Amino acid sequence: MTLYTFIASDNPLVEVDNSGFIHIKVRDLKKVEPKLDLEFWGNVDDESMILYAKEESELGGLEISLCDNPPNGLEQYINKKYIYWLEGDFGSEFLKQLTEYVKLKVKIEDKVELWSILFGEGIKTKQVKSLSLNEISEDSFKILHNHKCCCLVIE
Repeated sequence: MTLYTFIASDNPLVEVDNSGFIHIKVRDLKKVEPKLDLEFWGNVDDESMILYAKEESELGGLEISLCDNPPNGLEQYINKKYIYWLEGDFGSEFLKQLTEYVKLKVKIEDKVELWSILFGEGIKTKQVKSLSLNEISEDSFKILHNHKCCCLVIE
């Protein structure tokens, strides 16, 4: 069983990456972080691309990316043309970033739905909550965390 969160829309949405990770070549990382254990990097090709995070405290921010490899059965729930992965740790910084994103980047005509769906236990009965765009707050999105099947519709 795996719990996934999505944001879906009738129109394309802006993708964001506040995950705290950067893609960097090993060669460049060695320049930026010369104190890293060179013995570890000895067997890694300098041209290899890796994901790197400088500080653990910077991880878990809002990440919205096109869902180009959806889980089987997603079509049972979401009927929107554009579907994106909605990722982050649902901590206070993530909730702040998501609230700002919705207020600044989402338009009423986008007809946005935010979903939390648990896959692996068959089709779930969905819980749906609707809010107007001007009612959105950080607390609005807490419903998505740890729910087996819910949808927050922004009208």
